[in-house]
Formats: sequence, structure tokens, C-alpha cells
Amino acid sequence: MEQNISWLYEVKAEVASESLALQHAGTALRERLAMFWHDHFVTSNHSYVLTAWLYRYLTLLRTHALGDFKQFVHEIGITPAMLVYLNGVQNQVGDPNENYARELMELFTMGIDYPEGTPNYTQTEIEELARVLTGWSVDPYDTLEAVFVPEWHDNGEKTIFGQTGNWGYDDVVPLLFENRSEAIAHFIAEKLYSLFVYEIPSPSVVDDLADLLLTHDFQLEPVVRTLLMSAHFFEDVTIGARIKSPFDMATGLVRETGFVLDEGVIERINQGLFALNQRIFAPPNVAGWPGYHAWLDASSLPARWAYADGYLTEQHVLQALALKMPDPYTIEVLTADLAELFLAIQLDQDDLDQLVEIVLNGLPPYEWNPLDSGTESRLLVLVAYLLQMPEYQLT
Repeated sequence: MEQNISWLYEVKAEVASESLALQHAGTALRERLAMFWHDHFVTSNHSYVLTAWLYRYLTLLRTHALGDFKQFVHEIGITPAMLVYLNGVQNQVGDPNENYARELMELFTMGIDYPEGTPNYTQTEIEELARVLTGWSVDPYDTLEAVFVPEWHDNGEKTIFGQTGNWGYDDVVPLLFENRSEAIAHFIAEKLYSLFVYEIPSPSVVDDLADLLLTHDFQLEPVVRTLLMSAHFFEDVTIGARIKSPFDMATGLVRETGFVLDEGVIERINQGLFALNQRIFAPPNVAGWPGYHAWLDASSLPARWAYADGYLTEQHVLQALALKMPDPYTIEVLTADLAELFLAIQLDQDDLDQLVEIVLNGLPPYEWNPLDSGTESRLLVLVAYLLQMPEYQLT
């Protein structure tokens, strides 16, 4: 594919040096990507139950979050969580199970069609790939590892993408990536764009990201790094364009308030995610959470407000947060700083003036003192208002 990626390097000077901090903020980014890959390579712990398999699955997501996508695809298919969830343990010679073969192509690598509508695979190729994948099981009693059982494997010849051979599991990645590399690159580039920028991708930008994936032989880090350093990522039209998932909202609230995670806060987050229909490690189906507009409706929005109010009321963090701001003693400055902290979109002056009136509630501005005993309750009213603004639901 022809490369045309000049837009990726039109980086604002003040942004470039800050974005290089990506390498120092790797843990936060890796965790965010691990959540993304969980929603991509979906499994549900309701199907496999064992905590050890959940831990190994999560470790795999973290390990390959910014790594080699080919290796990622190879390893995810024989992790016990996936083998149980998509019935790989039931896939044997003479009685092949097509579940993983189908999702491997449809949801995990290339998608059903290429952008212009050309089918990426046929039903026959799903059936043949299922035969390639036969023979794997798990040891639930001793090692808890995935195991290959030779007598369960189909040793007959299979034909996939016009190639015939006695394929086995180690041939899966070469078969897919050598024959459908452009389709895979486009599919994954589109998903990365949707994660970081907007749910409806820009076709030209996705094409450029796909080129980068091909250039770097499906190494993920160069693509993510380039996207996050691009001028396009910092365009006004893309700032605050994505709807927060419940996970984004709950974890973001902890980060924004600066509260230290402990068992109580983690339990509060878990309860909130359950109430907001995003149970981590238990997506609704193999396609993951629908996301985007599905996150907000007449019942989920009030539930979000209730979760945020409950968290703030219990934690009593706002007075301490205010005192960490650059100028907590000037209420106009403090209010603007808090609005910038909690909202992805900058408010105009009229909105900021209204927020000042809300927090003061009749108190003259010159009498504002962040050390007063009533500061927490005043700030609670202000932040609760911020968190009920439409802008807070965007990221």
C-alpha cells in the first residue's frame, strides 16, 4: 500500500516533547490498552471460572498491549480462557467446532469484508480453519496449562485462501497474515482509531495507520505512538468527541479527584460498573460491549449521576483536591481549574461565571476561604453539577 503519512508528523512543537512522555507513562497506557484488548479478544470468566486462567488471560493482554500483534494472535488462541470460552477444547478431529475459527477471522483479525466490500473469507474457509485448530485442550487439575493432544488433531489436508497443506496451529498466523495482511492492518487500525480518537473513523487516517502497521510488521507501539503524537489527535474537533464508557467514568473519577485506590474504592468501582452494565471480564457476548451511544440512555445517565454523587459523598476528597490547585484562594480561578480538570471540553466565560455563583451560593467572593469548614460541602455541590453536565460524559 502506498504510504501518505505526512499528517502524522505535523506535530505541534509544544505537544511533541510532552507526548514523548508516553514512554514514562507506559503503565497507564498499557492498562488502558489491556482493557481495549479485553473488549477485542473477548472472553468471559463466567465460562471458565478459574481465577488462574483469568490472571493468565489478563497478563497476556498486558504483555502484548503494545507489542507484536502477530504473536498476540498466536498466543491468545491457546490461552485456557479462550480455549474454554470459544469451545476450542471441544474442537476435535471428526467433530470440529467452528466457534473460534469464525471469531478469529470475523472479530479478532480481518473482519467480514474489506472496506470496498470484498469478502475476506468464506464459510468453507471457516470450516477448514476449524480443522487446523483441532487438538487443543486444557489441564484443569494439575498444570492448568493449555495442552495439545495429537490424537485429537485433524492431520488431513486443508485448503485455505487457495493454499493446501497439512496445516497445524503454528501455521495459523502465517496463513492469515500472509494472505490477508492489508485487511487485517485496516481492521486493527480502525479499531485503534476508534479507541483513541472517535467512534466513526476517518478513512484517510485509518489508511495511513494501516500502512504503518504493515511497515512495522504489525508492531503496535509505533502505530499507537505516532497516532498519539499526531496533529490530528489534537485537533479541536476530536477533543471530547468520545462518549465515556462506565469504566472510563469510574476510573477517571478516581484519577481526577486524586483519591488513593484501596479495597473500599475498588469495591465501589465494581459495584458501579455492575449497575452501569459493564462488568469487567464478563462482556455480554463475543463481540464485546456495543459502546458509543449504547452507553447513554434514559436509565444509564441518572445511574451515572448517582454513582458519582455517592462516590464523592463517601470519599470527602474535594477540599483536599482544591488545596492542590494552583490558586485555591481565588474562587474564579479555582472554579475554572476544576472545570478544566473534570471536563474534556472548555467552557465559555458565561458558564464559568454560573459555576462561581453555584459554589459561592450567596457568599461574597472576597470571603471565599478553601480552609473553611464548609468548603467540602460547597465544592460537593459544584462538582456534582459539573458531573451532571453533558460535557462530563465525553472524553
